Order: sequence, then structure tokens, then C-alpha cells
Amino acid sequence: MIDRPTTVTRNTIALHRMRIRLGFCWLLTLFAGQLQAQTRPPAEATTAPSITQIQWSRQADGYRLGQTVTVRCPPYGTAGTVWGSDIYTADSSICTAAVHAGVITFEAGGNVVLQMKPGLGSYMGTFRNGVETLQYGSWNSSFSVAAYVPPPPPPPAAPPPPPPVISWRRNAVGLSPNGRRFTFVCKPPAERATVHGVDLYSWESSICTAAVHAGVIKLERGGLVTIEMRPGLEQYAGSVRNAVTSTEGSQTILGFVFVRAETGRTQPDRN
Repeated sequence: MIDRPTTVTRNTIALHRMRIRLGFCWLLTLFAGQLQAQTRPPAEATTAPSITQIQWSRQADGYRLGQTVTVRCPPYGTAGTVWGSDIYTADSSICTAAVHAGVITFEAGGNVVLQMKPGLGSYMGTFRNGVETLQYGSWNSSFSVAAYVPPPPPPPAAPPPPPPVISWRRNAVGLSPNGRRFTFVCKPPAERATVHGVDLYSWESSICTAAVHAGVIKLERGGLVTIEMRPGLEQYAGSVRNAVTSTEGSQTILGFVFVRAETGRTQPDRN
């Protein structure tokens, strides 16, 4: 005697069959998508965000009235049929009409500005630039072509403002945060002021006088200095350099060092 399948077994078999059907449907869908991709005509290449490359056989009847577009005709084009002069029927070859209008040449191709216009009651045929256009009667839409003028380049960025001229008594108190750089002009005549520190100076120090102490500028000439804020020290040492005496100083929140503007490196230590 053969046992009949239980309910669980029947459900398992049904589920297995359903999975097979779903897999088969998925394969059919995948195959159909691949076939459609293979048979679909290639899209027109876009050479710039607002300039679409077209073929020389492309007509203008796909554009709407009043629309202005810029297209690119590739070089070494083949002439197509054109009806009209200056104003062309919408079913004319855009690129060939552009050659007729003197906008581009067959050899070089180029960018063309196309503007859609209402249809005319008649179109006149002429021979220009090696292209003979045909005459025609009434047509429902038209276009004209013009040379493409690229937009002007953006204006150059405004130069940064000149560094401020500071007094020889100006210190760095309040300049922050740590790591930020500031550039100043120390203008002669010099006026010695208080300096605390060696190489790393207290922010209570005169910026210009410290620059002389560090060998960045000279007392008699002054000049351009760039400082970089650094964490302060608990105690600042003093020394005599370049006819400037720096004294010992107490703890400050921040200090500063001098950096070379062209390289960004700090000035070397001087012992």
C-alpha cells in the first residue's frame, strides 16, 4: 500500500513548482530586456551640457515652435535635402541648411543655433555655399540657423585686498583661532615695543618688533610679515637678536610664530 502525500508534502511540492515558474519568468524578462537594448537605436551623443551632437540627416520637425537649441554637426558631413532659403522647412536637414546659410562647412562641421519658427506659405530655393536648396509651397513649421557664439569666460577673481598696515605697537591679542594666519605690513619708521619670547612669541608682543627680533624684517625698512597663531607657553624666554631685546613673559592663551608667505614654513630657530 502506497501512502498518500501529506498536506505538508503537497505544500512543499507546490512551493517548489512556484519557485520554478518565477525563475522562468525572470529569465524571460531578462532576455527580453537584453534583446530590446540590442535593437534600440543609439542615443545621440551629448558633447556639452547644452549642445547635442546630431547626424547630418537630422531634421528639425522634432522640435516645438519657439524652441531655440544648439546642436553640433560632426565634420565631413554628407548633404541632405533642404527646402527654403534663410527660413527652411522643418523637415529639412539642419546641418545642410547651416552650410547653405554659411554658418558651418561640410569639412569642419560645428555648432549651430537652431530656432523654430511658424510655417510659411512658400519657400524659395537658392544655391549658396555649395548647397542647392529646393523651393516649396506651404509648410506647417520652419526654422532658421545662426552661428554659435560661446559664452564669455567668467571674469577673473578679484584680487585679495592688500594686507593692513599696523602700528609697531600692535600686538596679537585677540587674534585667533590656533593655526590661523594673519599678514600685516609694518611700515617705517620703526618704533620699538615690548616683545616676550624667542621664536614663539607671546601674543602680548609687538608683532612688528618681534618680526625684527626673528630676522623677518629690518627696523629701517619694515615690510610684510605673516604670523601663525599657536598654543601659548607657560613661560616665555627672552634674548637679544637683531638689535631687539625680548624679555621673559608669563603664560598666555595663544602665541605666534612667523611663517614664510611663499612656502608656509615657519622661520628657522636661531640660537
